[in-house]
Amino acid sequence: MIAALAFGKAAVIVDTHVKRVAQRVGLSSSEDPLEIEMDLRSKVPEHLWTPLSLLLILHGRYICKARAPQCEECLLRDRCEYFRETHTL
Repeated sequence: MIAALAFGKAAVIVDTHVKRVAQRVGLSSSEDPLEIEMDLRSKVPEHLWTPLSLLLILHGRYICKARAPQCEECLLRDRCEYFRETHTL
């Protein structure tokens, strides 16, 4: 994250929030942060790596929470595997 924010270098940041959101919306099925990073790098243009990472962190922190996800408020629920598995439509 330091390289991305302090030095303006494109980076995919994988923390617990990014991992959870990436898995729930089907961007990665891996448990390994390095594999999740590679999955995101392969699916997202480089100039969006840092902004996407920061948005996924915030989304995971405030909407897609580990224990009590706010699926009703989530703008990604139409694409979310977790939502489809846990909610009846």
